[in-house]
Amino acid sequence: MAKFNGKVSFDIVFISIAGRSEVRKDGTLNLATLPATVAELKKQIQKHFQIPTYDQKMTFGSVTLEDRDTLAFHRLVSGDTLVVTYSHPVDMERIDQLMDQLQKTADFLKSERNELVKEHPQPVFLRRISQTIKVIDLEPRIDLLFYTSTEESVANCTFFIYAGGMNMLNEIYTILLNQSWNKVCHCDLLLLEKAILSLMVSLSAHIPMCQRCQSFQGSFQNIVRSFLRIPVHCNAPIDVPKNKHLSIAHRNEQFTVLLVVMHSALKVLTNLAEINQFQMQLASMPGIVDQFEGFLLTPTLSQYPRSDVVCCVENLAYNPNTHRYIVQPRLVRALIGANNMPFAPVHYADMDPELCKMFELQLSSSKTLYSRYCTMHSEVIFTAKLDPQFFTSLIISQMTLVNKVVLEMPEAVSFVASVLNDIDHERLSKYVNAAHRFHWEDLLPYMKLVYTVNTSQWSPFHLSCLEIIILGLQLALGGESERTVLVKQGLLDYLICLPWYLPHLSRSQLRAQYVVDMVGSHIQLQPPKLTTIVKSRLAVMHYGLEKVLNSDCHTLIEEILT
Repeated sequence: MAKFNGKVSFDIVFISIAGRSEVRKDGTLNLATLPATVAELKKQIQKHFQIPTYDQKMTFGSVTLEDRDTLAFHRLVSGDTLVVTYSHPVDMERIDQLMDQLQKTADFLKSERNELVKEHPQPVFLRRISQTIKVIDLEPRIDLLFYTSTEESVANCTFFIYAGGMNMLNEIYTILLNQSWNKVCHCDLLLLEKAILSLMVSLSAHIPMCQRCQSFQGSFQNIVRSFLRIPVHCNAPIDVPKNKHLSIAHRNEQFTVLLVVMHSALKVLTNLAEINQFQMQLASMPGIVDQFEGFLLTPTLSQYPRSDVVCCVENLAYNPNTHRYIVQPRLVRALIGANNMPFAPVHYADMDPELCKMFELQLSSSKTLYSRYCTMHSEVIFTAKLDPQFFTSLIISQMTLVNKVVLEMPEAVSFVASVLNDIDHERLSKYVNAAHRFHWEDLLPYMKLVYTVNTSQWSPFHLSCLEIIILGLQLALGGESERTVLVKQGLLDYLICLPWYLPHLSRSQLRAQYVVDMVGSHIQLQPPKLTTIVKSRLAVMHYGLEKVLNSDCHTLIEEILT
């Protein structure tokens, strides 16, 4: 193909590697001038074909083109054919529109900063806030971009952060949190805060763990502040702060929206609590454990905030360093007690009954998202309708396997035993074979728990907790992507060895062997390597799994002998 009408043209073969198969399609890129570098050429492809530059792998013939290369170096000319491999296209037009609206929001809030801090803002200002937020209307834009299929959502979320969207969110969020929630003007601002947090829920659920950590470091403290906005006390009505300048109806409306905001913040924290860098920060935060208890044991809250608290505590429990904060008898009792609580009609102090019904309807219809790491269990309870006690017993088991406090609680012992007796294994197996689940990025925490040292000396309660953890592992390995993670993390051989070290013919051993056989029905298993067998034995007898994975076998043996 030659130059035409003064333009330059490239034929491009696009190969999408999203999902399980490749999708090929042809395209033509027409430009006014020949770009100087590969990086500039990728920018043009992003502009015309909605494929981000960072996601493009470009080849010419058998040569991979690097961003810094010049087109002249590779003798690229008009008419040549390029191959571009990528994961998933991005809806850049809608993301650009969302970024534009976020920028307008930030500019408006900054221009009105002096009016925002007044105790009694002018009525004309209140109307201007309401009109501006209605025009911006973030919620539908967020729904279109981030509540679709998983791969599309991941691509959109990643590009949004790449384009600087997280910085804009943090700027708006900081301004909003500097206002007192019960000011006359703040119901509209609360709705804006809810929209910002809804976007953060999607971002924290979809983007990879390493990127999640970097993106949310600056906003983590603000998210905690949103969750702790009003203390929720156990078994007590939620107290609405008094404001003599507001009517009861207006105050109740604000409070209803505020509780939705607090729940949205909790969902973001649940997603972030799977990351090591945030686990200790969250667990040690003053007031967090008390707020967890309040959400669990307040009958007036619906089941959705309670379920998110349970998911959040589970993520924290995987990190033994958090146990000095969260392994407390009162929180364990709250977890057990929440399973037996009726979901009473919502009723808040001084709140109109009709508004209570409206709030309950909002929660029941909300799109509750869970992070990859805990989605399996939340879906088991709230989608597959398995016994919710299993999920709570899983958390108690995690606490028990690495901490002795729970051993002294008779109610915890009887609770775990009752779960094992009552669990419906047939429904559990059906769920394992379900078609659609979220992807787990890391299975090491589960394997570390089942490789706890000296299982031969454990009490029956310990072994019951271990069996529940293995049941959780069975759920995790029901999907193809999770089995792939198991292999990539080098944990498959350790899974094969696991039944060897459990008490002979115990329920935990039989369950572990069942999990091995289940994985073997999808993956051709080979005998474990000799070094893995030795290291697995050292993990059980002396070190635990994490240390043996990060150490040389000879070094570990020498350490024992010396």
